[in-house]
Amino acid sequence: MKYYSIKQVTMEALSLLNQLESNKPNEAIKSGFDELDQEISGWSNGNLILFSSRKGMGSKDLMLEFVRNASVEYNKKAALFTIEKSKEEVVHKLICNETGIDLWMKKPSPFTRENIGDLEEAISQIGNAPIFFVDQPNITLKEIERSCTKLKSKESVSIVFIDSLGNIKKSKKVKNDAWYEHATKRLTRAERKGRS
Repeated sequence: MKYYSIKQVTMEALSLLNQLESNKPNEAIKSGFDELDQEISGWSNGNLILFSSRKGMGSKDLMLEFVRNASVEYNKKAALFTIEKSKEEVVHKLICNETGIDLWMKKPSPFTRENIGDLEEAISQIGNAPIFFVDQPNITLKEIERSCTKLKSKESVSIVFIDSLGNIKKSKKVKNDAWYEHATKRLTRAERKGRS
């Protein structure tokens, strides 16, 4: 177990304040949404950020936009655990979002001479983005922790997204009503371990 003196912690806080005061860019990853970035100063090390909504409210699309912005716009290495959808579905969605073209449309065909160039450009841009998928249904928290550690050490991943906490395989040892609290504690601990 690692311990910290109050002096160490206050020195780190002072260093962060000096950095913010001098307007130097901090290590935070921008979300790509200016108003949100002004409120939270981007995604910072040590943050566990959970988005939750009812089905059909667009939280998965918002998360994909965060993934896209981090990787495509800011060239940050991102890991995406695709528990609810397959990696292929996620890539199709990213391409659709990038081009505004519905790839699933049957009639009329979504492919025209005018938009084929847009599709090729989007596929190239998304295909070259530093995004790493972990595409495993019924994944456990322990497997997520191991994958995060491996992605951090081998690929230097900066940010991790999980498309659905609700679809992570639940431990039989943890009661249903306490599972989300248990999961968030484990994921926060894994993130902190990845930093040290």
